[in-house]
Amino acid sequence: MLIAILAFAGCGKKDGFRLIQVYEVNGQATIDREKVGSMDAYENLNLVSGDKVTTMIESYLRLKLDEDKYLLAEENTIMELVATGDAKKSRTNINLLQGGVTIQVDNKLEEDASFEVTTPNSVMAIRGTVFCVTTDVDEKGNPITKVAIFEGAVGVQKKDAEGNVTEETLVPESKEAIIYIDNEEEVLVILDEIEVSELPVEVLEFLKEISKGGRELSISLEEIEEAIEEAEKEVFTVTFTYNGKVFGTQEVLEGELATEPTLMPAPSGSWVYDFTTPITADTEIEFVE
Repeated sequence: MLIAILAFAGCGKKDGFRLIQVYEVNGQATIDREKVGSMDAYENLNLVSGDKVTTMIESYLRLKLDEDKYLLAEENTIMELVATGDAKKSRTNINLLQGGVTIQVDNKLEEDASFEVTTPNSVMAIRGTVFCVTTDVDEKGNPITKVAIFEGAVGVQKKDAEGNVTEETLVPESKEAIIYIDNEEEVLVILDEIEVSELPVEVLEFLKEISKGGRELSISLEEIEEAIEEAEKEVFTVTFTYNGKVFGTQEVLEGELATEPTLMPAPSGSWVYDFTTPITADTEIEFVE
Protein backbone atom coordinates (compact mmCIF):
# COMPACT_ATOMS: atom_id res chain seq x y z
CA MET A 1 0.00 0.00 0.00
CA LEU A 2 1.39 3.38 -0.99
CA ILE A 3 0.21 6.75 0.30
CA ALA A 4 1.18 9.96 -1.47
CA ILE A 5 0.26 13.61 -1.01
CA LEU A 6 0.06 15.90 -4.02
CA ALA A 7 -0.44 19.67 -4.03
CA PHE A 8 -0.87 22.35 -6.67
CA ALA A 9 0.18 25.87 -5.72
CA GLY A 10 -2.80 28.24 -5.78
CA CYS A 11 -3.08 31.50 -7.66
CA GLY A 12 -4.75 33.57 -4.93
CA LYS A 13 -2.89 34.90 -1.92
CA LYS A 14 -5.85 34.63 0.44
CA ASP A 15 -7.48 31.44 -0.78
CA GLY A 16 -4.35 29.34 -0.26
CA PHE A 17 -3.59 26.33 -2.42
CA ARG A 18 -5.38 23.41 -4.00
CA LEU A 19 -4.85 20.03 -2.44
CA ILE A 20 -4.82 16.85 -4.51
CA GLN A 21 -4.08 13.91 -2.26
CA VAL A 22 -3.58 10.28 -3.21
CA TYR A 23 -5.00 8.51 -0.23
CA GLU A 24 -4.75 4.96 -1.57
CA VAL A 25 -2.67 3.17 -4.20
CA ASN A 26 -3.13 -0.55 -4.62
CA GLY A 27 -0.40 -2.00 -6.83
CA GLN A 28 1.75 0.35 -8.90
CA ALA A 29 1.24 3.78 -10.42
CA THR A 30 3.68 6.00 -12.31
CA ILE A 31 3.98 9.71 -13.05
CA ASP A 32 5.23 11.12 -16.36
CA ARG A 33 6.43 14.69 -16.14
CA GLU A 34 7.73 16.97 -18.88
CA LYS A 35 11.51 17.48 -18.71
CA VAL A 36 11.74 14.90 -15.93
CA GLY A 37 10.45 11.66 -17.44
CA SER A 38 8.77 8.72 -15.75
CA MET A 39 8.90 8.05 -12.01
CA ASP A 40 7.15 5.77 -9.57
CA ALA A 41 4.57 7.40 -7.34
CA TYR A 42 5.80 7.65 -3.76
CA GLU A 43 4.80 9.17 -0.44
CA ASN A 44 4.57 12.99 -0.37
CA LEU A 45 5.18 13.33 -4.11
CA ASN A 46 3.95 16.71 -5.40
CA LEU A 47 2.35 16.73 -8.84
CA VAL A 48 2.31 19.68 -11.20
CA SER A 49 -0.38 20.55 -13.69
CA GLY A 50 0.18 18.48 -16.81
CA ASP A 51 1.50 15.37 -15.06
CA LYS A 52 0.33 12.11 -16.57
CA VAL A 53 -0.79 9.38 -14.15
CA THR A 54 -0.74 5.72 -15.18
CA THR A 55 -2.04 2.74 -13.21
CA MET A 56 -0.64 -0.67 -14.05
CA ILE A 57 -2.47 -3.98 -14.46
CA GLU A 58 -4.23 -5.16 -11.29
CA SER A 59 -3.61 -1.73 -9.73
CA TYR A 60 -5.73 1.27 -8.85
CA LEU A 61 -5.36 4.59 -7.08
CA ARG A 62 -7.68 7.01 -5.33
CA LEU A 63 -7.42 10.80 -5.20
CA LYS A 64 -8.92 13.47 -2.98
CA LEU A 65 -9.26 16.89 -4.61
CA ASP A 66 -10.05 20.17 -2.84
CA GLU A 67 -11.49 18.34 0.18
CA ASP A 68 -14.82 17.58 -1.53
CA LYS A 69 -14.01 15.69 -4.73
CA TYR A 70 -12.86 12.07 -4.93
CA LEU A 71 -11.57 10.03 -7.86
CA LEU A 72 -10.86 6.34 -8.34
CA ALA A 73 -8.67 5.34 -11.30
CA GLU A 74 -9.06 1.72 -12.41
CA GLU A 75 -6.28 -0.56 -13.62
CA ASN A 76 -4.63 0.24 -16.96
CA THR A 77 -5.79 3.83 -16.77
CA ILE A 78 -3.87 6.75 -18.26
CA MET A 79 -4.97 10.29 -17.44
CA GLU A 80 -3.57 13.82 -17.41
CA LEU A 81 -4.39 16.11 -14.49
CA VAL A 82 -4.76 19.79 -15.37
CA ALA A 83 -5.58 22.05 -12.43
CA THR A 84 -5.55 25.84 -12.12
CA GLY A 85 -7.08 28.42 -9.82
CA ASP A 86 -7.55 27.94 -6.09
CA ALA A 87 -9.83 25.82 -3.90
CA LYS A 88 -12.82 28.15 -4.41
CA LYS A 89 -12.28 29.09 -8.05
CA SER A 90 -10.82 25.82 -9.20
CA ARG A 91 -10.62 24.71 -12.80
CA THR A 92 -9.92 21.02 -13.13
CA ASN A 93 -9.73 18.78 -16.17
CA ILE A 94 -9.24 15.03 -16.04
CA ASN A 95 -8.04 14.12 -19.52
CA LEU A 96 -8.85 10.41 -19.61
CA LEU A 97 -6.77 8.87 -22.39
CA GLN A 98 -7.41 5.23 -21.52
CA GLY A 99 -9.18 3.16 -18.86
CA GLY A 100 -11.77 4.27 -16.33
CA VAL A 101 -12.40 6.69 -13.48
CA THR A 102 -15.21 6.98 -10.95
CA ILE A 103 -15.79 10.45 -9.54
CA GLN A 104 -17.66 11.73 -6.50
CA VAL A 105 -18.33 15.48 -6.22
CA ASP A 106 -19.91 16.39 -2.89
CA ASN A 107 -20.63 20.11 -3.25
CA LYS A 108 -22.00 22.28 -5.99
CA LEU A 109 -19.16 24.08 -7.73
CA GLU A 110 -18.64 27.79 -7.21
CA GLU A 111 -19.86 30.04 -10.03
CA ASP A 112 -16.34 30.58 -11.40
CA ALA A 113 -15.23 26.97 -10.89
CA SER A 114 -15.30 24.09 -13.37
CA PHE A 115 -14.63 20.36 -13.33
CA GLU A 116 -14.49 18.40 -16.56
CA VAL A 117 -13.58 14.94 -17.76
CA THR A 118 -12.48 14.68 -21.38
CA THR A 119 -12.00 11.51 -23.42
CA PRO A 120 -10.90 11.14 -27.06
CA ASN A 121 -14.52 11.59 -28.21
CA SER A 122 -16.34 13.46 -25.44
CA VAL A 123 -16.34 16.31 -22.92
CA MET A 124 -18.22 15.94 -19.63
CA ALA A 125 -19.15 18.84 -17.36
CA ILE A 126 -19.53 17.86 -13.72
CA ARG A 127 -21.68 19.61 -11.16
CA GLY A 128 -22.48 17.65 -7.98
CA THR A 129 -22.67 13.99 -8.78
CA VAL A 130 -21.35 10.42 -8.63
CA PHE A 131 -20.53 8.79 -11.95
CA CYS A 132 -18.17 6.45 -13.79
CA VAL A 133 -16.44 7.01 -17.15
CA THR A 134 -14.52 4.48 -19.24
CA THR A 135 -12.87 4.94 -22.61
CA ASP A 136 -11.50 2.37 -25.05
CA VAL A 137 -11.43 1.68 -28.79
CA ASP A 138 -13.70 -0.53 -30.90
CA GLU A 139 -12.61 -3.23 -33.34
CA LYS A 140 -11.82 -0.55 -35.94
CA GLY A 141 -9.72 1.50 -33.55
CA ASN A 142 -12.36 4.21 -33.09
CA PRO A 143 -12.83 5.66 -29.59
CA ILE A 144 -15.79 4.51 -27.54
CA THR A 145 -16.75 6.10 -24.22
CA LYS A 146 -19.27 4.95 -21.61
CA VAL A 147 -20.61 7.02 -18.72
CA ALA A 148 -22.85 5.70 -15.93
CA ILE A 149 -24.63 8.14 -13.58
CA PHE A 150 -25.24 6.96 -10.01
CA GLU A 151 -26.33 10.33 -8.59
CA GLY A 152 -27.22 13.67 -10.11
CA ALA A 153 -26.60 14.32 -13.80
CA VAL A 154 -23.67 14.93 -16.16
CA GLY A 155 -23.62 17.17 -19.22
CA VAL A 156 -21.99 15.34 -22.14
CA GLN A 157 -20.74 16.78 -25.43
CA LYS A 158 -19.61 14.64 -28.32
CA LYS A 159 -16.18 15.53 -29.70
CA ASP A 160 -14.78 14.72 -33.15
CA ALA A 161 -11.17 14.01 -34.13
CA GLU A 162 -10.52 17.73 -34.73
CA GLY A 163 -11.73 18.63 -31.24
CA ASN A 164 -15.04 20.17 -32.31
CA VAL A 165 -17.84 19.62 -29.79
CA THR A 166 -21.62 19.42 -30.10
CA GLU A 167 -24.32 20.87 -27.90
CA GLU A 168 -24.55 19.40 -24.41
CA THR A 169 -26.76 16.38 -23.71
CA LEU A 170 -27.77 15.88 -20.09
CA VAL A 171 -27.40 12.25 -18.96
CA PRO A 172 -29.69 11.79 -15.94
CA GLU A 173 -29.33 9.69 -12.82
CA SER A 174 -29.59 5.87 -13.17
CA LYS A 175 -28.83 6.04 -16.91
CA GLU A 176 -25.80 4.97 -18.94
CA ALA A 177 -24.66 6.69 -22.12
CA ILE A 178 -22.37 5.41 -24.88
CA ILE A 179 -20.52 7.66 -27.34
CA TYR A 180 -19.20 5.87 -30.43
CA ILE A 181 -18.69 6.07 -34.21
CA ASP A 182 -21.52 4.91 -36.48
CA ASN A 183 -21.27 5.46 -40.26
CA GLU A 184 -18.31 7.79 -39.64
CA GLU A 185 -20.36 10.01 -37.31
CA GLU A 186 -20.21 10.41 -33.53
CA VAL A 187 -23.33 9.01 -31.88
CA LEU A 188 -24.54 9.37 -28.28
CA VAL A 189 -27.06 6.80 -27.06
CA ILE A 190 -28.63 6.85 -23.59
CA LEU A 191 -29.49 3.42 -22.18
CA ASP A 192 -32.26 2.78 -19.65
CA GLU A 193 -30.17 0.84 -17.16
CA ILE A 194 -26.62 0.70 -15.83
CA GLU A 195 -24.89 -2.66 -16.27
CA VAL A 196 -23.86 -3.05 -12.63
CA SER A 197 -22.46 -6.56 -13.21
CA GLU A 198 -19.83 -5.10 -15.58
CA LEU A 199 -18.35 -2.74 -13.00
CA PRO A 200 -14.91 -3.69 -11.57
CA VAL A 201 -14.75 -4.72 -7.91
CA GLU A 202 -12.78 -1.61 -6.93
CA VAL A 203 -15.52 0.61 -8.41
CA LEU A 204 -18.21 -1.35 -6.57
CA GLU A 205 -16.26 -1.01 -3.32
CA PHE A 206 -15.97 2.75 -3.90
CA LEU A 207 -19.73 3.00 -4.50
CA LYS A 208 -20.33 0.91 -1.38
CA GLU A 209 -18.35 3.40 0.72
CA ILE A 210 -20.32 6.31 -0.78
CA SER A 211 -23.63 4.56 -0.13
CA LYS A 212 -22.73 3.65 3.44
CA GLY A 213 -21.71 7.27 3.96
CA GLY A 214 -25.36 8.26 3.62
CA ARG A 215 -25.69 9.23 -0.05
CA GLU A 216 -28.64 7.76 -1.90
CA LEU A 217 -27.38 6.34 -5.19
CA SER A 218 -29.43 5.03 -8.08
CA ILE A 219 -28.34 1.50 -7.14
CA SER A 220 -28.99 0.33 -3.60
CA LEU A 221 -26.39 -0.82 -1.09
CA GLU A 222 -27.88 -4.31 -1.32
CA GLU A 223 -27.44 -4.35 -5.12
CA ILE A 224 -23.85 -3.18 -4.77
CA GLU A 225 -23.00 -5.84 -2.18
CA GLU A 226 -24.61 -8.56 -4.32
CA ALA A 227 -22.58 -7.40 -7.34
CA ILE A 228 -19.37 -7.47 -5.26
CA GLU A 229 -20.14 -11.01 -4.11
CA GLU A 230 -20.71 -12.12 -7.70
CA ALA A 231 -17.59 -10.36 -8.98
CA GLU A 232 -15.40 -12.01 -6.34
CA LYS A 233 -16.52 -15.52 -7.18
CA GLU A 234 -13.93 -17.81 -8.76
CA VAL A 235 -14.44 -19.28 -12.21
CA PHE A 236 -14.00 -23.04 -12.50
CA THR A 237 -13.61 -25.26 -15.56
CA VAL A 238 -15.95 -28.18 -16.05
CA THR A 239 -14.50 -30.73 -18.47
CA PHE A 240 -16.74 -33.30 -20.17
CA THR A 241 -14.94 -36.49 -21.27
CA TYR A 242 -15.82 -39.59 -23.30
CA ASN A 243 -13.55 -42.58 -23.72
CA GLY A 244 -10.66 -40.67 -22.17
CA LYS A 245 -10.95 -37.73 -24.56
CA VAL A 246 -12.27 -34.22 -23.97
CA PHE A 247 -15.77 -33.82 -25.41
CA GLY A 248 -16.24 -30.20 -24.31
CA THR A 249 -15.70 -27.65 -21.51
CA GLN A 250 -17.71 -25.05 -19.60
CA GLU A 251 -16.67 -22.06 -17.47
CA VAL A 252 -18.84 -21.97 -14.33
CA LEU A 253 -18.90 -19.41 -11.53
CA GLU A 254 -18.28 -20.68 -8.02
CA GLY A 255 -21.53 -21.96 -6.54
CA GLU A 256 -23.35 -22.08 -9.88
CA LEU A 257 -24.51 -25.22 -11.70
CA ALA A 258 -22.91 -26.88 -14.70
CA THR A 259 -25.22 -27.32 -17.69
CA GLU A 260 -25.64 -30.74 -19.22
CA PRO A 261 -24.44 -30.63 -22.85
CA THR A 262 -27.19 -30.61 -25.47
CA LEU A 263 -25.24 -32.95 -27.74
CA MET A 264 -24.38 -36.46 -26.58
CA PRO A 265 -21.11 -38.21 -27.50
CA ALA A 266 -22.92 -41.53 -28.08
CA PRO A 267 -26.49 -42.70 -28.90
CA SER A 268 -26.93 -44.21 -25.46
CA GLY A 269 -25.48 -43.58 -22.02
CA SER A 270 -25.37 -40.68 -19.56
CA TRP A 271 -23.10 -38.27 -17.75
CA VAL A 272 -21.96 -39.63 -14.39
CA TYR A 273 -22.78 -36.50 -12.41
CA ASP A 274 -25.60 -34.88 -10.43
CA PHE A 275 -26.21 -31.59 -12.27
CA THR A 276 -28.01 -30.14 -9.21
CA THR A 277 -24.65 -30.02 -7.37
CA PRO A 278 -23.03 -26.54 -7.23
CA ILE A 279 -19.54 -26.27 -8.73
CA THR A 280 -16.86 -25.41 -6.14
CA ALA A 281 -13.71 -26.58 -7.97
CA ASP A 282 -12.45 -27.63 -11.41
CA THR A 283 -14.53 -30.69 -12.25
CA GLU A 284 -14.32 -33.56 -14.72
CA ILE A 285 -17.56 -35.26 -15.80
CA GLU A 286 -17.45 -38.56 -17.71
CA PHE A 287 -19.97 -39.94 -20.16
CA VAL A 288 -20.59 -43.67 -19.73
CA GLU A 289 -22.49 -45.87 -22.16
